[in-house]
Amino acid sequence: MRKERAARTARRLRDDDSGQVLVLAIGFVAVALALIATVAAVTSVQLERKRLLSVADAAAAYAAGTYDEALFHSSFDRIGDGAPGPAIVLTDASVAKGAQEYLAASSGVVSLREVQLVSATSPDGQTAVVELSGVARPALVGWLTDVLDDDGGVRIVVQGAARGG
Repeated sequence: MRKERAARTARRLRDDDSGQVLVLAIGFVAVALALIATVAAVTSVQLERKRLLSVADAAAAYAAGTYDEALFHSSFDRIGDGAPGPAIVLTDASVAKGAQEYLAASSGVVSLREVQLVSATSPDGQTAVVELSGVARPALVGWLTDVLDDDGGVRIVVQGAARGG
């Protein structure tokens, strides 16, 4: 009789599902926390990209206001030749100088690391195009990018443009 009772108890304990829901709940919580961390990291990188883009646009607008004075003054000499009159002409050198001046004056605006001027050009003499890059550290999982990546974050490259004259 004792053997039968022990066998029944062993069978009942083996067939009992109590505790299984707890393991399932822990798994769901882990997946939910990973999803929240991923969304927060992606959002923080996107916000840093937007900040860097606004700096690139502002640098392009500032650079579009700088121009090559020698070319501007020489445009006065062409007035009598049927030329359209004085014109502000942007050059690659003037755009690069203006963008560098703006970045030097506005350092610390974005919290990115390694903000660099990639290129500053004027493709048509009227438009200033500024390209910037930087490294963003994602929220909540920044330690993971430090371990996995040499940059220690996510490299972001943006381009801003503004018309001058």
